Amino acid sequence: MKNIYVYVLLFMSCWVVIPGKAQTLVQTEDGLKIEQSSIQKENQNLSVNFIADYSHLKISSQEQLKLQPLLVRNRDTLSFPPLVITGKKRDKWNRRQAALYRSNETDPMLYKNVRLERQGAQTVKYSFSIPFEEWMSGAQVDLLPVISGCVSCQQELPSLPIGTVEKAPVEYSPEVMFIVPEVETVKMRSERGEAFLNFPQGKSVILPDFGNNAKELRKIQETIEFVLNDKNVTCKGIELKGYASPEGTYALNTRLSAARAEALKEYIRQKYRLTQCPVSTVTESENWNGLRTWIENSEVSYKSQLLEIINQVKEPDARDAKIRQLDGGEVYNYLLKEVYPLLRKVVYIINYSVLPFSVEEGKEILRTRPKQLSLNEMYLIAVDYPRGSKEFNEVFEIAVAQFPDDVVANNNAAAVALLKGDKETARKHLSRIKDTPGAQNNLGVLYIMDGNTAEAIACFKNAKASGSKEAEINLIEIEQANR
Repeated sequence: MKNIYVYVLLFMSCWVVIPGKAQTLVQTEDGLKIEQSSIQKENQNLSVNFIADYSHLKISSQEQLKLQPLLVRNRDTLSFPPLVITGKKRDKWNRRQAALYRSNETDPMLYKNVRLERQGAQTVKYSFSIPFEEWMSGAQVDLLPVISGCVSCQQELPSLPIGTVEKAPVEYSPEVMFIVPEVETVKMRSERGEAFLNFPQGKSVILPDFGNNAKELRKIQETIEFVLNDKNVTCKGIELKGYASPEGTYALNTRLSAARAEALKEYIRQKYRLTQCPVSTVTESENWNGLRTWIENSEVSYKSQLLEIINQVKEPDARDAKIRQLDGGEVYNYLLKEVYPLLRKVVYIINYSVLPFSVEEGKEILRTRPKQLSLNEMYLIAVDYPRGSKEFNEVFEIAVAQFPDDVVANNNAAAVALLKGDKETARKHLSRIKDTPGAQNNLGVLYIMDGNTAEAIACFKNAKASGSKEAEINLIEIEQANR
């Protein structure tokens, strides 16, 4: 028995992997080899397979070695039918006992009993299947050696791992998080436009039929009437900002742009007789920002020099003088003719408040004037539809189009994209708000979809700390998946 015990220790500690047709998983100094082990889920069954090569196994004629396959995961254990290798004398004794008592002394559930011969190749293939159960995913398969040398004496020795059941990927849908937007107590909105009005040289009077004024005035009128004729809104004020082009002195242009804005103010007041919607003016003087933007987006000659002058020369009249000197005045003449007329404008902003809407009223407004809805109203409209429906998704997509910089709008649009499996759209929305607490759960869901579990867990923990129930559920799901 002592020699057998030494054999088992070697069996455990001296295994090597040998390349070749029959890969040796376990090889001992006492001659036993375990080859070509495979543990596979096939359809609805789990199959355990290995080859035992006992050609050079050194046990005495009176001894036998039972190899008991065990499936082990945490506290769950399942035994497979054992394979028994016996010496000649022990094999004869087993057969006599079986014949005498019409039973198998070794094990009633025996897979196979083989007798050890002293010459020639001796291998036995073990292959057995059982119905697969979920707990078996990720389980380890061990061989438990049990050695006996006489009828009543046997020794169970430490188990030997031969493989694991491949862990099935856990399929679950992480919980996305929709945020309920805060109620917008007073819905303030604005309409903005630009009018490029033509004035006689040095004048500030508005002539409706002069130049392109009829078209430009019509734009202003349409915007004002759009607000005034809507029963759901109340005009709160009209702001006018006048801009002049840079030619001439800064002082003169400041007075001129102010006078032209005042002229438009008077024109609007006389035409609409506004009593509850005050009209105010702001003078912006010379439109250097507009000129800079035009140059940056153009391929005009001396582009870099023009931008250097605008950015570095602080005094407006000196800046204008330096531009006049470029290329003998050719650049200035081009700007004066092609660009400066675009800089002479009045920006008009109409501010108004909007009445609150019910869900059914909001559905109609969503199709015609979505800007008048608050994020909270859009959310209530969305959840009135089945989650994931076309209508549900469209409302959140409209919401983020109306409020592109809003954290809640981007989070909820990302949630819709994640439900649709659209990772790139979700990534676009979440990239805008990734550092905010509200985005952490949905960012974690995106990481799950990318296969980055570690980052997902970190995001879910951050979201849970902020009170996200969805993140708490997702962390539980990940924990269960990794048990």
